[in-house]
Amino acid sequence: MGKMTDAQIRAMKGSEKGREVFVDDNLYLKVTLRKNGITKKKWRLRFTDQAGGRQNLTFGEYPEIGLAQAREMAADLLKRARRGGTLPIPGKRAAATFGELSEEWFGRQSKSWVAGHALRQRERLDSVNRAMGGKDFNLVTMEDIAASVSRKVDAGTLEIARRTLSMIRKILEYADTLGRLEDNRILIGIDSYRKSLPPRAGTGGISTGR
Repeated sequence: MGKMTDAQIRAMKGSEKGREVFVDDNLYLKVTLRKNGITKKKWRLRFTDQAGGRQNLTFGEYPEIGLAQAREMAADLLKRARRGGTLPIPGKRAAATFGELSEEWFGRQSKSWVAGHALRQRERLDSVNRAMGGKDFNLVTMEDIAASVSRKVDAGTLEIARRTLSMIRKILEYADTLGRLEDNRILIGIDSYRKSLPPRAGTGGISTGR
């Protein structure tokens, strides 16, 4: 079997039924087509456990996890499985609150931010987490999100409201990329809500804040 390349993976198109495309003997991609027309490619590892049962483990999504990194992760997971080590249970997602998820996201993203931007994002994140940080991120509703953002709209800081909404979307999109978001229709809901916000400053005289 020839070596799979990044270019081949980028070119893959999904179908509603989904298909499995093997990259190596144990490593493959589950390629599906979402109702919104977006192709999703999830990394999966097929292995035999110590009891002789066949297991399929999802451990991330392309391109968030690239080909080279997926191969390294698969090799490490296989070693752990052969040693009898503990692996994530296929089909199970780690329970996490929105606050825990947002801190995980912030920790990754902030490494590439300048200090001033990181501080502003930190302030927005703290504001959001005071409102819904203790809630399971898979149970967050559009009502929760709208309540958090609408306070900023009511205060006249429309641009901060838009940026806060964008941050919330990025955090939930991060969970979706890792295969941890149970229903990604919340992302479509956020996009619809954004369109319902008042026009940007300059047309309605609303202060943009920071």
